[in-house]
Amino acid sequence: MKRNIQALTALLLLPVFLMSGGCSVSRFRQPEEEKEETVKPAPQDTQPTDEETVYEADELLYEKQLDLPSGGVAATYRAALPQFKEEGNQGLILRKINEYYETELTALQQDCDSYFSQIQASYGDAWQTAVQPVADYHVDFSYELVQQSGGRISVVRTYRYVDTNVKDKVIYTAETFDCQTGWPEKLQDLFIEDKEKAQQAVTEQIEKWCGENGLEYSQLTPFTFEKQDGSFAISQDTLYLCMGESVISAQSAGGQLVKIPLENLESVLA
Repeated sequence: MKRNIQALTALLLLPVFLMSGGCSVSRFRQPEEEKEETVKPAPQDTQPTDEETVYEADELLYEKQLDLPSGGVAATYRAALPQFKEEGNQGLILRKINEYYETELTALQQDCDSYFSQIQASYGDAWQTAVQPVADYHVDFSYELVQQSGGRISVVRTYRYVDTNVKDKVIYTAETFDCQTGWPEKLQDLFIEDKEKAQQAVTEQIEKWCGENGLEYSQLTPFTFEKQDGSFAISQDTLYLCMGESVISAQSAGGQLVKIPLENLESVLA
């Protein structure tokens, strides 16, 4: 089932998203900031085991187009985000996760207005008389649930768009939630206590991935778990790291989604 969100009036807001180079303006408060709102997990003896629990999801969908005065379509925008069914003993926890994505959708609606404003401005004086679009301007914001069971929800999101220079761009983001608390997991928590050893192992795998994908590894600053906390996902067999443009290679023309088999990190996983 899809819930179509009513579009806001276009071309009214200043750029809030594309200029920032990111895909999210919202964040979770940490537990110490939200003590009064902590959702307690259901008693263990009344809920199914992690292996039995699969978190079913519907979809939040936002679609809009920018029309030329002549009636042609100048640009399109589509964004989809997950909404989990708030059922069973963990309904309140899933509500917290859903609220996060509802806030994200509001940010994307603002991003849409900003994107359309930039596209219209790129036409200059020709906007009023243009009959055909000058390019296939579009935004497609999609997601993949790489894990939705075993006490964890992990989502990879892909933001593809054509900028005003008619260049294809891509940005990756991700979230990983602990379904016993509703809080985002930290990347460090997946690994052993020897942080330096674990970070080195991940760095070696990033370098290996670059070689396998025709990129020369040239990370300017050392990889750290803290830098990656808000941009990773994990499935049953793969760790996904969302890297920005040129972060791991000067040859990278856009964001990169680094995929590391968990078996390659077995010696440093917790």
